[in-house]
Formats: sequence, structure tokens, C-alpha cells
Amino acid sequence: LEKAFTSSTTGALTATEAKCVATRFVSTVGVTKLKTAKLLDDKLQVNTTASPSFDTATSSKFADALLGCVNYQKRLAEETAKTDPTIDAAKFQKCLEDKLPDSLVKKMVVASQTQSSDAATIGKQGTQAMTDCKTQSKK
Repeated sequence: LEKAFTSSTTGALTATEAKCVATRFVSTVGVTKLKTAKLLDDKLQVNTTASPSFDTATSSKFADALLGCVNYQKRLAEETAKTDPTIDAAKFQKCLEDKLPDSLVKKMVVASQTQSSDAATIGKQGTQAMTDCKTQSKK
């Protein structure tokens, strides 16, 4: 799992963050559940041939592991400022901490991973928060 978390082309985690998230997620969910959800194959590697299916409890534990290991708002602000030089990363982070708190990030992760009926609505809330914060965080 660590490798999968660090190899994403956008917003990849650092090695330390990836190890933390993978360790917390596996320890709270368990290998058997991750195999059942099709995240891991029989060799305990990330399953690249099937789409994982998470129930709400598993997805919630993933979100908790992610948010327990990564300062999401800081990471998002830093990554955004790298690609948009008009953004003040510190202002953006401060705004995100207010408008996109961990509680909303968790809802977004769970809704997206479980494809819940309110995923689009929750996603819009997150997008709106990011858009508002970008506007407020111009240099």
C-alpha cells in the first residue's frame, strides 16, 4: 500500500505519510477485510486488476488513517501553490482549515469511495470550499 500511496501522479504522499497511512489502515481494518474488498490480492499486493469496493466502515477507517497521518489542508495548499503561483499557500491553508475541515474531508472520502447517493452534493461542498479559498488567497 505504501508504494501505491507514493506513486500517484498528483498529490502523492511522502514516504513517511504513506507508511503511516498504510500501517494505520491495515492495522484498523485487517488484511482479510482488505482482500475481501479487493484492495489487496492473494499475494498481499495492491490489486491492479479489480476495483476495490469499500463499505462505509472501511472507507471511514481509511479516511481516519489518512487524516491522522497527513495535514490535508497544508498538503493541499502546498500542492496548489506549486501549480498556481498566484496563490499564497499560508492564506490558502488557513482558509481550508476553516472551510474544508477534516470532518468535511472525511465525508468527501467516504462518499467518493462508497459512491453514496450524496457523493455529488458532498463533492460540490468541497469544491466550493476550495474555490472560495483560492479566491481569498490570491497574492
